[in-house]
Amino acid sequence: MGQGDPKYLNSPENAVFRKRNLLYGLDAAREAIKREGFLILVEGYFDQISLRIRGLEHVVAPLGTALGREQVRLITRFTDNVTTIFDADEAGLRAVKRAIPLFLGEGLEPRCLILEGFKDPDEAINSLGADAFRGLLESARPMVDFLLDNIEAQYDVRTIRGRNLAAAECMPVLKEIADSKERDYLIERFAARLKVREERLRRMVSTASPRLAKDGGEASHARKSLFDFPDDERNIVRGMLLRDGFIDRVMEMGVIKDLEDPVLSVLAEKMAGFREECGKLEPMAFCSALEDDRLASLVAGWLKPKREEDDLQPEFDGDATIDHSLDKLRRRKFERRKEEIKERMKRCEPCEEEYNNLARELKDIGLRLGRR
Repeated sequence: MGQGDPKYLNSPENAVFRKRNLLYGLDAAREAIKREGFLILVEGYFDQISLRIRGLEHVVAPLGTALGREQVRLITRFTDNVTTIFDADEAGLRAVKRAIPLFLGEGLEPRCLILEGFKDPDEAINSLGADAFRGLLESARPMVDFLLDNIEAQYDVRTIRGRNLAAAECMPVLKEIADSKERDYLIERFAARLKVREERLRRMVSTASPRLAKDGGEASHARKSLFDFPDDERNIVRGMLLRDGFIDRVMEMGVIKDLEDPVLSVLAEKMAGFREECGKLEPMAFCSALEDDRLASLVAGWLKPKREEDDLQPEFDGDATIDHSLDKLRRRKFERRKEEIKERMKRCEPCEEEYNNLARELKDIGLRLGRR
């Protein structure tokens, strides 16, 4: 595409295209999944294409984002047997940690293959050939066992200090699974392998997972990733924070009050107040001014997100993404007002002045919705 152009162009979402609800290649892989008896999940489009053209047809991938719960739920419609392939780097290990709660929460425990010595599945299958690559797949291990192997390799669980560090390493995974048999299962596995009492792990989980506050969950929002928030609302609030002048558009349109997520709504209100008081919104200054440490931690994480989670990168046409999200929120506002008007009109006589006023407003909304 020319020097300086992006490696990937991330298309925006819309009403019929939501990346987290879809898996790349699933339409072509469905019959092969039935035939082979399991599904292969890789991290990227080109890995899926490379394996498929070399005969491994039961391969799918997320659509340029981190794996989400909706995609795992989609997998369960086709098979209970999944082999995931991750790169052998720190990002691959993070992906494993993030994937474990998603799969266990849907009743699956996939097998995991880490490609030691290869950059990605494409390089591996080109170097080894299809038959040898299939042999690698047979060596895949349960994902939980892989994580425990990694933790044991880092810490000497024969020592008190090593066991303490290993137990702390497990907490991010355990916290992501709500109180359920899945968490009990993980605690039992972790306790046995790391030589830690189950009761102690349960206490640590309880301490690390404060109950939701009455404000809609603010006590836990510092642990949220970008994908834990509604897509369009997340893009708008981050756009207010990161894009020059965008907050002025949002305030002028009056859509802050239409944000439904309680954390995003609070953040947007605080940004608007900061903008009014200081004359502009400088991200680091705003973050430093936040008195709520949990909100400040959340905003700090948003300023430097994981690359695979950031839809607003310039190379992904982030400006178009936030514009599209703002338009969707605006349209949602008008659609709701339309329904309110229709319900009120049902309770009015057609000759009443209120009925005529509502009819005019309904027509005006129709014109607004017709404009792009």
